[in-house]
Amino acid sequence: MVKGNKIGEGSTAEVFSIAHDKVAKVFYEHIQESQIKGEMNISAKIASLGLNVPAIYGEGDIEGKKAIIYEKIDGFPITKLLEKGLLSAIRSVNTMVSLQIYIHSKEAGDLPPLKFSLENRIKRAESLSGREKERIIDYLQTLPDGKQVCHGDYHPDNILISMHGKFVIDWADSTAGSPLADLARSLLILQYGGFPEKVTKRMYFAERIKRRMIARYYIYLYKKHLPFKRESFQQWLLPVAAGRLSEKLPPKEIEELLSFVRRQLNSCD
Repeated sequence: MVKGNKIGEGSTAEVFSIAHDKVAKVFYEHIQESQIKGEMNISAKIASLGLNVPAIYGEGDIEGKKAIIYEKIDGFPITKLLEKGLLSAIRSVNTMVSLQIYIHSKEAGDLPPLKFSLENRIKRAESLSGREKERIIDYLQTLPDGKQVCHGDYHPDNILISMHGKFVIDWADSTAGSPLADLARSLLILQYGGFPEKVTKRMYFAERIKRRMIARYYIYLYKKHLPFKRESFQQWLLPVAAGRLSEKLPPKEIEELLSFVRRQLNSCD
């Protein structure tokens, strides 16, 4: 097969439209075949749970590179609705929370354990010292395991709105674990993720306030429909934030997360 129009990219692959109803997730050459096979298996398991996700059509070879072929969803990310205005943002948060609660209602079966995946991420976080990683991993082991489906990267860009419904995409990091860990990651991304690099201080602080309001409303709605103790949620913030530091993030987000992680560690002393 040959590449079509590029429609997206991430840390492991680029996504190309190869037909009116298909896309190819074309992996970078350094990505191991075992990781690609793992994503295929996870995608197939998620589809079997009855969640509204793109169909998976199998493996492919795109100009000599390994790829997974998925159903093409003609839609737009819910991010666009979040940015439209207050009323649109409120509706979008309602949609996001409803979808995430539905995902968390599903038992994960033999998906990889969330805590194991999170531990590996923490180990790869270059901005943390060895002692910091050790402390966070020891703390992680004290937290509950859980057995629900956790998306692993649930944020506005991974929710597509189409004429045929709402689809959640990019399940490569999905695991079996505590829904509150998955919720913690979503809240951290909503608060700290995706800030424009070049903005004035005034714009930055205005955006921070808006993000904080959205995050608070998000957690209020989630808790309203699926009650939990505040401390049961907060206990996941430290390891989840530390795990996110293993990713290729903008310098400002790394700075914010690192500061958050170290404040959390200091409060444990």
